[in-house]
Amino acid sequence: MTETISRQNRRGHREGSIWYREDRKTWTAQVTVQVKRVSRAFQSRSEAQKWVREMQSSVETGMTDNIARSSLLYALQQWLVEGKRRWEPATYELYDHLIHKHIKPHIKKSLKVMDVKPFHIQELINKLRIGGVGVRTQKYVRSTLFTFFEDLHFQRVFQYNPAEGVIVEYKPPEMKTLSAEQVHHFLESAQDHPMEAFYYLAIATGMREGELLGLRWSDIDWASQSIKVQRQVQWVLKAKKGPGPRYFFKAPKSKASIRRVALGTATIEKLRLQQARVATMRGLAGAKWEELDLVFPNLYGRPIEKGNLIRQFRSLLQKAGLPKIRIHDLRHTAATLMLLMNIHPKVVSERLGHSNIQITLQLYSHAIPTMQIEAAKQIDDLLNLRSVNVTQSTDTLNLFEKAINN
Repeated sequence: MTETISRQNRRGHREGSIWYREDRKTWTAQVTVQVKRVSRAFQSRSEAQKWVREMQSSVETGMTDNIARSSLLYALQQWLVEGKRRWEPATYELYDHLIHKHIKPHIKKSLKVMDVKPFHIQELINKLRIGGVGVRTQKYVRSTLFTFFEDLHFQRVFQYNPAEGVIVEYKPPEMKTLSAEQVHHFLESAQDHPMEAFYYLAIATGMREGELLGLRWSDIDWASQSIKVQRQVQWVLKAKKGPGPRYFFKAPKSKASIRRVALGTATIEKLRLQQARVATMRGLAGAKWEELDLVFPNLYGRPIEKGNLIRQFRSLLQKAGLPKIRIHDLRHTAATLMLLMNIHPKVVSERLGHSNIQITLQLYSHAIPTMQIEAAKQIDDLLNLRSVNVTQSTDTLNLFEKAINN
């Protein structure tokens, strides 16, 4: 078919080559990448102009013909091959799984690196969500593509990171906590349970699940009765296969999460019992034991897998006749009980490892109604000139309200 070109629209100032194809009713744009002409068709002249400007800028900042014209899937595979030499094994396994399991099946084979736009990545995330893929995995996928394009941006292949503005819709799960009475009942039911000390420490300190599983005996200062929280355990996705561990240790969530947490005498006693229990486990495992110095290891010294931990926890809740909650809700329970006991929010924030007190106050604002009642009683006692020891309840309440108003 003869190509019809509208000469008056052939080229604008510094636009590259742009013309209208009458036979296809589209605008064709071309740029030169290392002496080769790269063409694309668009529905409007403005789209063609925008593409030419982006491509010209990319060429100026180092885009090569091979990278520009290769498919996204091929480029991701090459990225994996190159990354295997510099990443930790667990990181490589994670990226490899996400790319082959969740990215490759939903990306068109014809999609070129130079053509990737934010909407392509957002469309991928939306497909995963509609397909029932969990929010955590969606975030991992978005993070993987962000890291990939950030590498290209660093190499001056891309002007910007197309994954930067992609949104993963997330509705945080409802926070559930146990009352003081329920906590007592739960701990009574957990007596002599293999994870008794784990649950006790979770409620006594508010430590995160990963921080508890990554805790080592060397982190405990018996003399000062305190714990140094300085690492957590993270697991590669379940689909990881092949040799090597599916877990790895890393620094806690934030700088503030590296902290020292004071322990009470009863908590220390629980840890002493756990120490004896681990010694017994080590003896039974014999040569199969892997010494990682963990406070809460599995039967062979390695970190306890999350699935096993959840199953044991749910079984114990059912046995105690308590509502179904997450292990993470023990952390929320600890924080709520501390605040309701009039422990100053600053202290609570430090024990939890929050970066600032405002996070603590906003997260646990549900404690306000009860604190309102306690504050009203104390003010009433004060106005009636009763001999009282005015506590910090009213100060804490003011901090809550200030945080929420801000």
